[in-house]
Amino acid sequence: MELSNRYHIVDHPLIDDPMLDEGYKRKFGSYKPKFHGSLPGYYPFEFKDYIYVLLFTLLTCGVCIPIWYGLVEVAKTNSKQFSIISAVSFFGFYFIQTLATYYGGRLKKVVENKMIQDKLIEMEKKEAEKQKLLAAI
Repeated sequence: MELSNRYHIVDHPLIDDPMLDEGYKRKFGSYKPKFHGSLPGYYPFEFKDYIYVLLFTLLTCGVCIPIWYGLVEVAKTNSKQFSIISAVSFFGFYFIQTLATYYGGRLKKVVENKMIQDKLIEMEKKEAEKQKLLAAI
């Protein structure tokens, strides 16, 4: 299934509709409809999303351009010092990126486990209510 670039995946939905997956087989000479619309779990970008992307891009440029300029100036004067500073910058950036990924993944795992537990409790309550209704009949 092909989606427009206007959408990004938030949570991949499980859809049982055979018309929305590759289960729809085209017979010879038949018309295969084209579906244009939003699917559950797909949301179009809003104006604020573009602002966030622009702000983070400017922030990244604001941090990286001075670092690049500093490295160029060091390279002009001393190549050994340039090599050491470049290696330290690279490993420092890599270390910070690794920490951010690790702690971000841990936080996501905690939030997902909490949501799963809440959903299980909700399903148990619904099942208990269903059993009460069946017992009353």
